[in-house]
Amino acid sequence: MGIDKMVIGIVVVLVLCLVLFVVIRNKKERKKLEHKLNEPDTRPERHKETE
Repeated sequence: MGIDKMVIGIVVVLVLCLVLFVVIRNKKERKKLEHKLNEPDTRPERHKETE
């Protein structure tokens, strides 16, 4: 029974680490996206040359 509890404990810790990793990564990606969407679009418009 001791080994079963140990294995379950290891699995629980690994799942918690995975969830924490995903949450932190999501926060970083959200900040990047918000920054990208909030910055002004200063690129000049391209017009097709007429012949």
